[in-house]
Amino acid sequence: MKTTLTALALAASVLGGTAQAQNASMTMEVALSMLELSAQRELQHYGYGSTDVMDLTLSQLAGIKAATSNGDYN
Repeated sequence: MKTTLTALALAASVLGGTAQAQNASMTMEVALSMLELSAQRELQHYGYGSTDVMDLTLSQLAGIKAATSNGDYN
């Protein structure tokens, strides 16, 4: 009986951890997609529409976001 309960508890914790990891991964993908879309829109605005944002690193995307989020860039 104890073995069965231990196995069930272990399975539940593994499945719960897997679900949390999948949710975190999904959240990261959505955030990255939003960052890519934002960078693409800004690059098009400044005449760099042919730039493929998928080739940019996360650091480069964040730099574009930081530079264009600043109210002084206009």
